[in-house]
Amino acid sequence: MTCCVFLAQIFFERGTLMKKKVLAAALAFCMVAGLAACGKSSGSTDSTATEGEITLGQYKGIDVKESTYTITEEELQDYRDSVCKYCSYTEDVTEGTLTEGLTVSVNYTAYVGGEEYTSAEATDITLEDDGFEVDGVVEALIGAEVGSTIEVTSTFDEDYTDTDVAGKEVTFSIEILSYETTVIPEYTDEFVAENFAYLGFTTTAELDEYLERDLFVSSVIEEIWDTVIDNATVVSYDSEELAELVTEYSEYQEYIIYYSTGYTLEEYLEAVGMTEDEFTAEMETSAKEELKERMVVEAIAEAEGIEISDTEYDELMEEYAGNYGYDSVEAFSSYYSSLTEEDFLFSMINQKVQEVVADNSNPVADEELETETEDATEAETDSEDETEEGTTTAE
Repeated sequence: MTCCVFLAQIFFERGTLMKKKVLAAALAFCMVAGLAACGKSSGSTDSTATEGEITLGQYKGIDVKESTYTITEEELQDYRDSVCKYCSYTEDVTEGTLTEGLTVSVNYTAYVGGEEYTSAEATDITLEDDGFEVDGVVEALIGAEVGSTIEVTSTFDEDYTDTDVAGKEVTFSIEILSYETTVIPEYTDEFVAENFAYLGFTTTAELDEYLERDLFVSSVIEEIWDTVIDNATVVSYDSEELAELVTEYSEYQEYIIYYSTGYTLEEYLEAVGMTEDEFTAEMETSAKEELKERMVVEAIAEAEGIEISDTEYDELMEEYAGNYGYDSVEAFSSYYSSLTEEDFLFSMINQKVQEVVADNSNPVADEELETETEDATEAETDSEDETEEGTTTAE
């Protein structure tokens, strides 16, 4: 199995929802933890139902800071480091001196009154405060040599769970077997070939190109995607899909409330002073925001003629499986069985749409763009002030 590393997500941990690439888009929209609203509803004969319609605004030529547009060597190195860290593994070390913070494997026997009280084999002790239930053991292990056997005499606490030995002296004979260390692999051609062959990469230069491209698209999308969404205007939402999504949002939120607080929805709303209508309105607002983003993606895909062929679908599913650490598409699909082919297709289309938006953005000097943003903010504030003054005068 390759190291479990979702390349499109490592760098982009700061992003949210539609700002993530690849499968993250499908997972975010479908809310795997409790929602599966990506598919259109079907089979309805409701004559009052409305279809979704959206008018795209500007999605090409949107200004982006030059510092965002240009990927630096430092950013690329951070990404390489993240990839290596996600591919780290642990191994047992059977020699050396124990230091604070290590996790140690030991065999031990505890004696009370000269008689064996209990024993354990190959048990782990972490060398930190509260790493062992009896005082003095952790302290004695720090500085000891792997492979040695030490004796530690201590006393069980007065409130120890076994009242027969509570408050009594205890002696531990501890054989130190090994300790765990985390190994972060080096970024080499061998490392790339071993872990990213599923992407067709065998050299660091090939993977660098992939990482740099991902950094570019992710960084640009993070900065301008909200603008793309804001520039579009929803004429109407698909009423059936919206109602279905509101219901699923509500059910999911109800589950989270109960799981985290133990309250029913009614009890929670009463506790926070919110009516059921207000709660439903919040769920509808969230559903509309998510639905609008989906509509924007679909509209841009249609405008750009973006489609996914059967061959490309199979290739991208292989990439998804590898990025999530699965050896096969079958194993990956089985784990994410709540997602349909339509969900995965949407994720793939979303990836292509975001690439189009990023590739057609307009790099502008940081200072110039910041000035434009400040001017726009001041103009908006002045407009709001004038509106408030006009309202006051009318009153």
